[in-house]
Amino acid sequence: MEKFLENKNEKILISLGLFMAALLIGYNAFFTPQMPSIVKNSGDIIADKHKKDDTPKHSKSGLININTASEEELIENLNGIGPAMAKKIIEYRENNGGFSSIEELMNIKGIGEKKFEKLKGSVTVE
Repeated sequence: MEKFLENKNEKILISLGLFMAALLIGYNAFFTPQMPSIVKNSGDIIADKHKKDDTPKHSKSGLININTASEEELIENLNGIGPAMAKKIIEYRENNGGFSSIEELMNIKGIGEKKFEKLKGSVTVE
C-alpha cells in the first residue's frame, strides 16, 4: 500500500474522491425530498397521505361557507380577503366554535361595515 501512495498526486486524488463520496452520501441521507404517492380517487388526483375533506366549501347557492372554507378558498373566492384576513377568519371560527351568522364577520378586527357589505353576498354559514 505504501508504494501505491508514493506519488503526491495519487494521495490528493484519492483523498478528493473519498471526500466527494462522503459529501454525496451525506447529501442523499439528509436532503432527499419525500414525494407523496399519487392516488386516483373519484376522478380527482390527491396525495394519499391527506384525507379528502367531504365537507362542502360552497353551499348549494354557490356561496362560500365561512365555517368550512380553507384559507386558500377564502383568499381566492372572497374579494378583499388576503392571507392575513383569511387567517383571522379561520382563527375566529376555531376559537368560537364556528360562525352562527355571517354578521359575526364584523367581530373580526379589520372587517367593518363597509367590508362586510362587500362580502355578505358571497358568504354563508351552514
